[in-house]
Amino acid sequence: MTPGPNPPQLRRPAPRRGHLFVVAFGLTALAVYGSYVPLDFRDIPFDDAVNTFKTIPGPNWGAAERTDLVFNLLLFVPLGFAWLGVIDLDRQSRLLAVLALPVLCALLAALSLAIEFGQLWTVQRTPSKTDIGAQWIGSAVGMALWLAVGHWLIIKLRDVFRQDEDAPTVKRALQFYTLALVLYSLQPLDVALSPEAMRLKVEAGRVVLRPFSHDYGGLAKFAWQVVVDLALFVPVGMMFRLKGRGTRSIAAAVLLGLTLAAMIEAAQLFIFTRYCDTTDVFVSGLGALAGALAAPLLVNRSPATARRRWSTGRRVLIACVLCALYTLPLVAAFWHPYDVVAEKQAIRESLRSLWGAPFRGYYVGGEFNAMTNIARGLMLFTPIGAVLRWAFGRRPGCAAVLACAALAVPIGLVIEVGQAWFRNKYTDITDLAVYTAGALLGWVVISVLSRDGRVEQVRPRAISHT
Repeated sequence: MTPGPNPPQLRRPAPRRGHLFVVAFGLTALAVYGSYVPLDFRDIPFDDAVNTFKTIPGPNWGAAERTDLVFNLLLFVPLGFAWLGVIDLDRQSRLLAVLALPVLCALLAALSLAIEFGQLWTVQRTPSKTDIGAQWIGSAVGMALWLAVGHWLIIKLRDVFRQDEDAPTVKRALQFYTLALVLYSLQPLDVALSPEAMRLKVEAGRVVLRPFSHDYGGLAKFAWQVVVDLALFVPVGMMFRLKGRGTRSIAAAVLLGLTLAAMIEAAQLFIFTRYCDTTDVFVSGLGALAGALAAPLLVNRSPATARRRWSTGRRVLIACVLCALYTLPLVAAFWHPYDVVAEKQAIRESLRSLWGAPFRGYYVGGEFNAMTNIARGLMLFTPIGAVLRWAFGRRPGCAAVLACAALAVPIGLVIEVGQAWFRNKYTDITDLAVYTAGALLGWVVISVLSRDGRVEQVRPRAISHT
């Protein structure tokens, strides 16, 4: 009797081990590259470098090094988490992960030593045993986090990407966004608990108890900050409005949004470099209200019906018009306050810096400033990708994805090249990459939110029986 064909096997939704490997490798490459930015090297003999490295002072865990300490610790937490996940994900037994722990610890420790030792050949970077200790601790914390919550987190992420009508896709995606917003709001984690630190923070004007009393430097900057803070809390209001298969009241969602905003501001009171401003609570409450009002559109949507109204060509045309209209205020915001540079030499130097080493400008501004600029670029270009994803329909091909990136690149070039003609503006190729990533992020978000309920299957290769 000839056996029948094997039944189809369900493919695990993302993330899978291959995805974790790409993330781990990318994070490792970014950690190595970021440790040598701005790529200004010098020539020193190897023996002199070894002797200098031996004389580096021991770890210093004082308050002055706290920000750099936290950054290096957080730099290696995802490395330990992701690499152990590559080894352990979807295994029947954790024996391999347990056996790999000491080997992985040794490899990450060697990577940390190699990074710090290599900084001796750079001009602006300084090796530090404090950084080495923080990186070792960070990698250990990352591996411990994987063992504790790694599989649970992967299951939650798979709930977002699973093409299953019973999976709470929208709710889960909004929860991850809210968690990322909270973590970002607490950066750079330079905690200040002493009375002296609090006094310095108050004197610096970073504690604003009276709403709308902070000097933002003009009406345009104030309006920009209000729009950004409001937009950030729109997804939070959506998340609090959605409850299981239904929705909770608008008042309850807004109250929860206000509570979260107040908790964030209270926590920022103890982060030395962050502003604690009661204005943000009120503005965030308005964002939560807007999100709560819009939340039913996510659960009561009928995308198939909406897509049948227009042809793909008409939707693409509408999307291009919307992107063009959106580009105007986007360019205006990046070029503000329009302080034109008259010197041609300064313009040429600014244009040359556009093609400099990636992340060079981010390094000059510090780690927190880099995170802020990246988050801002991603957020502002997300609507472009979202609109284009809507335009191309249910199952767009790779060409449509490339078209999304291709549209973001010229818009980003206009912004970056135009900034060369304005004072206190910096052109950076990194920004162009961030803008493109933001458009692709918007594409992915709409793709996740428009799942059609079908479960992808992988059919095994047919086996012939002779």
